[in-house]
Order: sequence, then C-alpha cells, then structure tokens
Amino acid sequence: DCVRSVAFSPDRLTLASGSDDNTIKLWNTANDGQPKTLKGHSDCVRSVAFSPDGLTLASGSNDYTIKLWNTANGEQLKTLEGDSDFASSVAFSPDGHTLASGWDDNTIKLWDMANDGQPKTLKGHSDCVTSVAFSPDGLTPASGSDDNTIKLWDTATGRQWPTLKGHLRTVNSMAFSPNRLTLASGSDDYTINLWNIANGGQLKTLKGHSDCVRSVAFSPDGLT
Repeated sequence: DCVRSVAFSPDRLTLASGSDDNTIKLWNTANDGQPKTLKGHSDCVRSVAFSPDGLTLASGSNDYTIKLWNTANGEQLKTLEGDSDFASSVAFSPDGHTLASGWDDNTIKLWDMANDGQPKTLKGHSDCVTSVAFSPDGLTPASGSDDNTIKLWDTATGRQWPTLKGHLRTVNSMAFSPNRLTLASGSDDYTINLWNIANGGQLKTLKGHSDCVRSVAFSPDGLT
C-alpha cells in the first residue's frame, strides 16, 4: 500500500519506510536483497525516524501509538501511547534524549527517552499537527499544522515562540538548515517557504509545483 514516510539511518546503510499496509520495512542500501519487515502496528504508519546513533527507530501510526524498534534485530522495544488520536509525525532531538511527536488532537508531545514518565504536552495549534522537526542544536522543536501555521517551541520551558504565518493550507513537512538560521516548509498550497528563525520573518516563497508539497530537505552544506 502507499508509502507515507522514509528515513535514512545516520550511517546511510539502512532506509526505513512506513506504509499504509501497517508495516515498516528496513532496506539495506548496499544490496538489492529483501527488506526486513517490522510488524506490530494495527493501522497505517505515518512517520518513521532514526535515533542519532541509528540503534532505534520510532514509528508513528493511526493506531494511536508510537513504537520504538531495535534496528539490529527488528525487535519491538516499547510502545508510547497518546491520548486518543493519530500519531502523525515523529522526530528525535540531535542528542537522542527526546522524541517529539505530532498528533491529530492538535498537540505535540515531548518524550524523555531515558525514562517511562509522562511526556510534556505542548498546546497551541487549532488543528491537527502534521509535522515536527528539531533544530540542529536540539533547543527548538518546530511544528506544522492543518491550521496553516508553524510554531516554534522552547524545549526547556514549553514556551511558544512567535507563530510563522504565510502558508494558505496545511503545512506537511519542515526542515532546519544545518546552521539553524533557516526553516523550510512544504505545504498543500503548492509552495515551499523559507523562514528566518531569528525573527520569524518569511524570507522567500518558492513556487513551481502544481500540487501539494509533501516533503522538504536541506543538502548537508545547507546551500540547497
């Protein structure tokens, strides 16, 4: 069925893909062999993300859960449960200590990977949170939403920075530049916006697509 999300491991030797067939597949990029299939979700897998050390994969699903997997053997390590809605997006902080998740109940949850306590819940969006991303320094998670906005948060306090407004429809994907100064966002309004993180200003709108922009990414040098 449809592939919703893909992510490379830090060493680039494994590609993970999440699908509407409720599974995750781990592909060995060095050969054309059969992938390892991870089964455990009971509904479509909407987002996958590797931890910075590559040892753990997180998957968010419409079954109201996030699952953590051992990438070496495919074993399911832990299930993180939301309140009562879909887990639309997952992202690890650069140090691997925190997992951010976006939910269809309009919230973002920050999970401490070192313990099994309750997550910190961030509220502010007025519609489903469709995308989450961490800044390179790990201090600022960003969230994109069906309310057409992007919000930036302080991980220490949960305080919300000024809201980024400019898209006319859902924000599907976001990516920070390596130097943290710019945020790119892709939207159902067919555009990509580039934002100045220092002041929240909109730097540029890139147009050219004739349909929704589902994913954005920066090159390692941040120039493209």
